[in-house]
Amino acid sequence: MRHAILLLCFASVTGSALGGCSAGVVDVQQATWNRDCDLLMGQLGRKEPWIVEDAASGLGLAGCSQGAEPLMALLADGDRDERVRAAAAGSLARLGRLDAVPLLVGELSRASHPETRYALVTALGRLCTPETAGALEGAAGDADIYVSRAARKGLTRCAGTLSGGARP
Repeated sequence: MRHAILLLCFASVTGSALGGCSAGVVDVQQATWNRDCDLLMGQLGRKEPWIVEDAASGLGLAGCSQGAEPLMALLADGDRDERVRAAAAGSLARLGRLDAVPLLVGELSRASHPETRYALVTALGRLCTPETAGALEGAAGDADIYVSRAARKGLTRCAGTLSGGARP
């Protein structure tokens, strides 16, 4: 009987803890759908990296330009989860933040994780500036095939923009 009571208590505590986490994910998904930029920015301070990752992605998907500074701070924080940093890079590109290019290029030169390098290269390929072209040329020789492929794709995408053509 004692064991059953302990198991029920444990299940209750575990369910409450998981319920709080899943509520955070649902909140972020709804905030993205509703373009609730304030709620998304509020979720960036959470402890759970999967919620922060979703919130960072949501800021870009919802077009929350006021989230650019917090996204740059997430990207620059080398102690953050790599998926959070990757999501921040992608959202900065979705928001068209050319002022983030120096940060993206700098982080690319420091990034050791292939997932992060891939996200940075993809973001740079969307922003298309002379500075991004130099970084993409360097990344085209990356040891990770996905990173090098994304860099070549970004260079191709940006070729028209940098030669005076329309933005792709």
